[in-house]
Amino acid sequence: MISRMGVGFDHVDIVAARALGIIVTNTPGANAQTVAEHALALTMAASRGIGIADAQMHGGTWKAPRMRDLTGRTFGLIGFGNIARHYARLVAPLAGRILAYDAYQDEDIARALHVEYVSMDELLAQSDVLSLHIPLSDDTKGLIDRVRIAQMKPDAILINTSRGEVIDEAALCDALSHDRLFAAGLDVFCHEPLEQDSPLRGLDNCVMTPHCASLTPEAFQSMLRANIDSIEAHITGKGRLSQVN
Repeated sequence: MISRMGVGFDHVDIVAARALGIIVTNTPGANAQTVAEHALALTMAASRGIGIADAQMHGGTWKAPRMRDLTGRTFGLIGFGNIARHYARLVAPLAGRILAYDAYQDEDIARALHVEYVSMDELLAQSDVLSLHIPLSDDTKGLIDRVRIAQMKPDAILINTSRGEVIDEAALCDALSHDRLFAAGLDVFCHEPLEQDSPLRGLDNCVMTPHCASLTPEAFQSMLRANIDSIEAHITGKGRLSQVN
């Protein structure tokens, strides 16, 4: 058995595990609230230029960054699983509308959270804030490329707490540096740790954190408990087994 702490399992060779008869599990939902809070923090920081303002203040500069309000904006979610649902609850007091795109639609949950399912094209065109909550797969790798970024509003904010590879980083850098997007908030990257010469480091309108969205003591304990529960369920044959293969 391979019992993975966290939701993502892209670092596990699922095909090989299946061929060898190895069960692979994860801990869906265990860190959802924590990651959603981090996505909200990135959203607020990106909209208010908190990153560059903080750096300038520490460097002795008194200068206001570019800022914009979030109240009444349209929030878009690509992927509407546990983390996205928590994020929707957190931004609800601010949002004018909350839109979602997901291949698997749960109308009851969407209705309860006042979220509208729309097509990918509609989501990209209408969202003022676009937050990504999708696993990395062959279908999602490079999903947010030059074509899809061009479909977004030129003053939109892009948030990513899922996996870095779902965004074409070169296309994102180009859009941010030419004001084709207002800002981005990133916790994940194509190469981790982020390379020292990454052009993302030179962009004032890109707020970044080092893949730490779920690294709170509370989330760790929640994931550990879910991890142990899966192991016990596998050994005893009783209880819930969050098997991904």
